Amino acid sequence: MERGGYKISDIYQGGYSSLTPPSGNYITAATLGMTTDPRTANILQEVSTKLSSGVKHIEVEAVSPEIFDSIPKQHLKEVNRLSKLTGIDVSLHGPVMNVSGITQQGFSEAEREAMERRVADVLIRSHELNPDGNIPVNFHSAEGFPGSQLLPPSEREEGKKARKLVIVDKETGQFAALEPEVQYRPGAEKLEPEHITPEQKLDINNKTKWDNSISQLIFNKERADEILEDH
Repeated sequence: MERGGYKISDIYQGGYSSLTPPSGNYITAATLGMTTDPRTANILQEVSTKLSSGVKHIEVEAVSPEIFDSIPKQHLKEVNRLSKLTGIDVSLHGPVMNVSGITQQGFSEAEREAMERRVADVLIRSHELNPDGNIPVNFHSAEGFPGSQLLPPSEREEGKKARKLVIVDKETGQFAALEPEVQYRPGAEKLEPEHITPEQKLDINNKTKWDNSISQLIFNKERADEILEDH
């Protein structure tokens, strides 16, 4: 095998060699952080225990809404006093919630508003950890629903900007995914494919929904007129 005329430094200079790591570069415990056990509401004991390791930052893990609700208010105040005595920084990991209002049955505005109030309640309660200043509060969303996808900027045109559109029916809360589709019109003189974009399919769905609503309204009116004439 022919030896190449190169050095590792010519290829990668982002760090030291794994074969000869540097020595003498120590990291103090004060530069690290720890979290409380997310399975317990006794955060006061958790913070006291973690302080013995020498860390200077502790995050209260309240990822479960049930655990967060069971944390006594006095514990939050005592953690604040303990942080002042020891000089540590405290943050809060809020409960994992479905803040978008998306449920298994679809979108619910009432559910979204309820989760919005829940987020506000978490922020208010977290203020007890540092009433004299600000405290970082971290939220993770529980949604796993795929969203719309845009085309690359180089492929976008007027009326053609999305690769996929995810739409919601405001009345029923049901979701639908609209993707490009190729259609063929029967009976045409020349059979040519017609490319339908997600934006066009959205416009077609809206018009179809409107036409069906009007047709149902007209049918109900005609039925009501017939009943009145019979009487």
